Amino acid sequence: KIKSRLQVVTDAMEEAGKGNFTKTLVTDSEDEIGNLAQSYNAMKSNLADIIGQVR
Repeated sequence: KIKSRLQVVTDAMEEAGKGNFTKTLVTDSEDEIGNLAQSYNAMKSNLADIIGQVR
């Protein structure tokens, strides 16, 4: 079964909530879910940088 695009974003956010920032989302669409994926990727990158500086 192919996951919906929204479920893929949700799964990535749940993993990020657990501290796993390895998932980068595909942002090949310019609709709301594509925008959400782009924002997630930017947030993930910024948080990973901050966590790296703290460690």
